[in-house]
Amino acid sequence: MLTIPGIQITVTKELVPRGLSAAGVLGIIGCAEIPHEDAPLREVTTLSEFRELFGAGSLASMPEVELAFSNGLKSIVCAALPATAGLFASLEVAFDLFAADATPTPSTLKVSARTAGTWGNDLFVRFVPKVRVRPNG
Repeated sequence: MLTIPGIQITVTKELVPRGLSAAGVLGIIGCAEIPHEDAPLREVTTLSEFRELFGAGSLASMPEVELAFSNGLKSIVCAALPATAGLFASLEVAFDLFAADATPTPSTLKVSARTAGTWGNDLFVRFVPKVRVRPNG
C-alpha cells in the first residue's frame, strides 16, 4: 500500500479466479451487512465487487457467493434481506478488570455478528491473557 498525503492507493488481489469461459447467472437472497433497501437487486461480477457493495460480513452470511465464482459463474444477482429481517448473533462475556493494585472490577463485553442470520451462532470468542512477569529484586 502506498500512502501520499491526501491520496491512498490500495491493491486488492481477487482471490477467486474464474475460468476462461465463465457462464451462467445465479440469484441469491440473504442477510447482508449493507442491505441496500433502496435498490434491492444488485448484479455483481466479482467477489471484490460483492464485498464492496454488501460488506465483508456478507461473505460469511452468504458463503454461496464465493463458491459460485470459484465454480465459474459469470455474475450473481443478489437480493439482501432488510436489516430488520433477522437477528444478529451476540454474546455477552463476563470478565474482571484488574487495577495496578490487583483489585478486580467485574465487567462485560458484548460481541455481535456483523450481519443477521444463524451463521453467527457457529462463531466463538477466545481471550488470551497477557501475563506480566515482574523482575526479581
